[in-house]
Amino acid sequence: MEAHYDTLAIILSIIGVGVALWRGNVRIHNDLNSVKRDIADLRERMARLEGLFEGFTKRSPIGDAD
Repeated sequence: MEAHYDTLAIILSIIGVGVALWRGNVRIHNDLNSVKRDIADLRERMARLEGLFEGFTKRSPIGDAD
């Protein structure tokens, strides 16, 4: 009967390690998705700032009467 408890303990340990690894992978996946969203947001903001900068630099001076 002792062997059955040892086998059960090994099986439960393997299941526990599997669950821990799975949860870790899910967390890493969520963190990576969050970073990807942040990078996309930053790219969008950079494009907007670039557009604003181009708009300011292409304007004619106030005194210029073209």
